Amino acid sequence: MNRLLPYICTVIFTLIAIGANANPDSYETLAKEITKECSSDYERAREIYRWICANISYDLEGEANSADKCLELRRGTSFGYSQLYARLAQQVGMQPIVVAGKAKTGPVLKGHCWIYVKCDERDILIDPMWGSGSIKDGKFIRSENDESWFDVKPEWMIFTHLPQEKKYQFIKKKINEEKFKELPIVYPYMGEYGFDAATTLNHIRDKQMGAPAVYDLTNWLDVKVTEAPIREELRVGEAYRFVVNKKSAHKLLLICGSEYVTEDMWERNDSTYSLTYRPFKADKLSLSFERNNDGIYTTAIEYKIAIPTRAELDTLVKYRPLASEEIRKMTSANIEVLERMKLDGHKLLEGIRSKEITSMPQFYVDCKFDIIDIPLTGTLKTGESYRFRIRPHEKGHSWVITQGHKRFRRWTVDQQSGEQEITVRPTQAGTLELSVIYSNEKGVYRTCILYTVE
Repeated sequence: MNRLLPYICTVIFTLIAIGANANPDSYETLAKEITKECSSDYERAREIYRWICANISYDLEGEANSADKCLELRRGTSFGYSQLYARLAQQVGMQPIVVAGKAKTGPVLKGHCWIYVKCDERDILIDPMWGSGSIKDGKFIRSENDESWFDVKPEWMIFTHLPQEKKYQFIKKKINEEKFKELPIVYPYMGEYGFDAATTLNHIRDKQMGAPAVYDLTNWLDVKVTEAPIREELRVGEAYRFVVNKKSAHKLLLICGSEYVTEDMWERNDSTYSLTYRPFKADKLSLSFERNNDGIYTTAIEYKIAIPTRAELDTLVKYRPLASEEIRKMTSANIEVLERMKLDGHKLLEGIRSKEITSMPQFYVDCKFDIIDIPLTGTLKTGESYRFRIRPHEKGHSWVITQGHKRFRRWTVDQQSGEQEITVRPTQAGTLELSVIYSNEKGVYRTCILYTVE
């Protein structure tokens, strides 16, 4: 909003002078004041857009349907907004055209107007009314520095704006009203996340897969999504690739139902984060970001996950057995964490289906090692021997198995592979836990895996 304050301050006296009976000289004075710092038509077109967005509100009564009324009342219909934009732009040498057509924010099409103007040999599409704000609970809510409706690429515009004259579509393959109705609602700020307009339009129109829900966080979030599914609905068991270039400090999170894939679980190369992910149940999947380092995440892109077929569930078990329903019913652990530890999901699932395993141990986030071999059942028996074989991710930490007051520390370490192994025999009922003492936290035990002993 700070960027727009100068417009309010510098032209307030001009507006008072214009009053109810605006004339060409008044429009010229205002237009030249707004664009006095501009050196090109493109800059002039943008500054007029910014001024209108900062000073004109949507007219809920539908009275301000001319440039004069729009300027007098400081509110307007789409026609009033567009007429005012055109009048101001004409005063500084541009030749804008008010484009009439239909627009949609839902299933119902409504009459609407917007602007086409040629600037510096470029065709520019502008919707000053949609850029100024939106209606919520019957009230106009002004947007804060929303430039997504200035210089809108035609491939984004056609998702929500259908001109009466097809020549103003500015896309290679023109569409009619019937096809326009079939297109999902997609807003141009999807492009600010990095999605390509032409690719998105062609993919959705040709494959009829819909589009993900995209929310505008671009006023504080600086990211580019260089790879992500362009579709509304994802399928269980199918692999999807996400690549995000993140220059800001806002942490990244993928959420699928109850599973959270935190930023540290993504592959990272400098500022680029990548993840291949297979959804595991019908729910929603979202890419979210933390704004204020407070653990609260806001959704940027959201997908639906379809109810799986039997074949899709079989695919999930084949490639991601730990995410199968049988295993998820037995544990509250984050599936992604178990997978990162390389827990043998196929072996675990086989034991569950054969009834040999009726419970699982408790896993904790601090398990920073690969599992080579551990008891997969959650309940151990006194007097029996159990082998633990792990590969720690880092050196220098102390690993210990605790059973009552006993501490088992004599691991056999393979110097070449880094694997360490120990066999223990519980002697009393209670609990048995595999813990770690980090080198910088001497004396502090952190539980990694917890078993019940009977």
